[in-house]
Amino acid sequence: MAVFLSRAFGLAEGPDPMFNDVHAGAWYAPEVAKLAASGITRGCGDGTGFCPNQNTTRGQMATFLARAVGLVETPGASTSTGPTSPPGHTWLSAGNNHACAIGADGSVVCWGDDRYGQTRAFEGGFVAVSAGGFHSCGIRDDNTMSCWGENRDRQLTRPRDVEFLTVSAGFRHSCAVATDNTVHCWGSDVQGRATPRPGQYSQVSAGLDHTCGLRTDKRIQCWGHNSAGQGGVLDPMGTQTCSQTGCWHDLALIAGQFTNVSAGSVHTCGVRTDNHIECWGDNQYGQSSPPWGQFLTVSSGFLHSCAVATDNTVHCWGRDTHGETRAPSGEFMAVSAGSSFSCGLRTDGSIQCWGSNENGRATPPAE
Repeated sequence: MAVFLSRAFGLAEGPDPMFNDVHAGAWYAPEVAKLAASGITRGCGDGTGFCPNQNTTRGQMATFLARAVGLVETPGASTSTGPTSPPGHTWLSAGNNHACAIGADGSVVCWGDDRYGQTRAFEGGFVAVSAGGFHSCGIRDDNTMSCWGENRDRQLTRPRDVEFLTVSAGFRHSCAVATDNTVHCWGSDVQGRATPRPGQYSQVSAGLDHTCGLRTDKRIQCWGHNSAGQGGVLDPMGTQTCSQTGCWHDLALIAGQFTNVSAGSVHTCGVRTDNHIECWGDNQYGQSSPPWGQFLTVSSGFLHSCAVATDNTVHCWGRDTHGETRAPSGEFMAVSAGSSFSCGLRTDGSIQCWGSNENGRATPPAE
């Protein structure tokens, strides 16, 4: 599909969009870069991958063609990493007690607990959104950031005059990857959860009290609270880092190479380059004991985890008090694990949630 469109429309060369499932040596990699640079595609699922092994639906192909010939506005700048747009929704994120999604028109819709206004999204076009503890943040189609909801710890006070690729809203802090691949964090910085380590990153994930980032060399670096080993192990060669909230020792890079990382409450999971999942940290409910198999993406929730397999089925594990690990059958592009519920984005663009439905968190609005 990428090669056909690239040749048919004579698309210009573009930078590597850093999709985790498109290897630099793949014969179609340059064509995928051209599609991303032109704004025809923004990836699939949570935007970190391209899903080259997944069939292109008629709805997706129609959208690609419409964008290519200019019948619809291309969604954002060439550096955007949001997902492709089948009819329906294109992005999904489950937070503490609420969830948010992006529609095919780029608008954000949120549902669930709204005590701090965390479901009252701003109007306009967005390419990424993340639901956190009691706040939400989204990246607009011009790569600027907007946040809404609780601001007790200044978790809405995002950096100004910075363009972003992707964002992750944690419990009381937020982090995002800028277009120059640096990470910016804001909000509660207890034990350094909002003090990112230097380097180039393609993804960042803000959890309860810690944060992990996927570097461009496919290594994972974590920072913040590490009471259960959710951030890895101390770096014996590392230095002590200090901020206004105190001092702490740096954590070592996680061994191995990864394509995806997700920080939960007191555990973390990542998808290795061989498509197997590895988790570390608290395992009281089995949330750090993933099933064996081949996976594309993983999402760490409060006390459970979920992942999309290479056959596009969803698998969940960990605490199941409210049915949050009982994933429905069918094919999904993405899954997001919240506190005691989970939501999945199906390949047809529809959303299905399961688990606790307190405050309507597991009841997405009708399309």
